[in-house]
Amino acid sequence: MIRMRQPLHHAIWESFYGVKVPEGYAIHHKNGDKKDNHIENLQCLSFSDHAKLHAEAQNSAYQERCCQVTERSYVTVREAHLQTGVSIAKIMRRIRTGKIQAEKVGWIWTIPKVELPKLQ
Repeated sequence: MIRMRQPLHHAIWESFYGVKVPEGYAIHHKNGDKKDNHIENLQCLSFSDHAKLHAEAQNSAYQERCCQVTERSYVTVREAHLQTGVSIAKIMRRIRTGKIQAEKVGWIWTIPKVELPKLQ
C-alpha cells in the first residue's frame, strides 16, 4: 500500500482514501503548512491546478486565503507595513534580529498585533 520514499502527506492521503495518488496529481497542503498532515488539510490537485495555486502565492490576498491566518490577533508583514508605514525590509530585519516576535505560517510571516507598537 505505502510506497517507500513516499512523502508522508501522500501516504496519509492514500491511506485515508484507499487509492493511490493518480498520475499527474499532487497532494496540496491547504493551509500552506507542510508539517500539517491532517487529512482535512490535504487536497488532491492536478499538477497544473497545483502549480496555478502556488503561482498565485505572489498575490497577498491569495496568501491570506490559502494559508488561513486564523487568529486575527496576528497580522501579516504586509498588513503591518500598511498599518504602521514601516518598510517591509525593516520589519523583516527586526524579525531576523529578534527585536520583534513573529511566526512563519506556511510561507507567510505573521506578527502578533501587540508587537506593532514596537515597529514605530
